[in-house]
Amino acid sequence: MIPAISIVGHSGSGKTSLIEHLIRELKMRGRRLAAVKHAHEDFDLDRPGKDSYRFAAAGCEAVTLLGARRSALIRTHEADYAFDDLLDLAGREADIILIEGLSSGPYPKIEVYRDDLGRGLRCGPETLMAVVTDQPLDISCTQFSPQEIGAIADLVEKSVSEGASEKTSNLVDDTN
Repeated sequence: MIPAISIVGHSGSGKTSLIEHLIRELKMRGRRLAAVKHAHEDFDLDRPGKDSYRFAAAGCEAVTLLGARRSALIRTHEADYAFDDLLDLAGREADIILIEGLSSGPYPKIEVYRDDLGRGLRCGPETLMAVVTDQPLDISCTQFSPQEIGAIADLVEKSVSEGASEKTSNLVDDTN
């Protein structure tokens, strides 16, 4: 499975901006990336009147949009989709998957915190790799300012490398 990191935090904290900056930084480092946005609510990606919308409205379980350089798959499913399966599909050509949200998921997490929102951390500090914060917090967790994109990218790459090393060592252990 492709390594995934969740960028979590309350609405308006800066998750999307952090992910945009990380994508640019990690791309400059030669990484191939995929991004997954976890939505709590049902959503509609397509627009009424378009062919793909009409196909879905007529009853298709899956509609694929295929262009010269981009594609999109819109699937209807009866229950929550297995997130690991989605990550495998979304990240097939990626080295790292950045997930926006999914604070309750099993993936390593970096929380984005803004003091002016007046809310505490979304996750317990013991569950976080790091916090990106505009104000130092009194917690025992690695902390970065939002401007430290290079250092945050270093942490992401280190986490990915360590995850790959653990998988390799588990493979070696399994063969002994």
